[in-house]
Amino acid sequence: MKANGKLKKYLYLNNKYITDSDEYLRKGDYAQASERSWGAMVTIAKAIASQRSKTIKTHEGAKFFLAEIARELKNASINNTILNCRCFTSEFL
Repeated sequence: MKANGKLKKYLYLNNKYITDSDEYLRKGDYAQASERSWGAMVTIAKAIASQRSKTIKTHEGAKFFLAEIARELKNASINNTILNCRCFTSEFL
């Protein structure tokens, strides 16, 4: 798959996970909502990584890459989000 195709795929999945997360929040299913939120975060990381010719295959890889982005942007809130996320399921990797 070409880089542009991967980017479109990741952006589509990101939107889907955000929509799903909102729906689970409305239903009061916070565990599923948090899993979908983590999925949305990982797909954005994968989208950025794909533009840099990098691949993310593990939860640790996603956390490491997001920490790298946080350092580049000098944005501690990204790291705080990673630390506060409790649902690292393999469904999104």
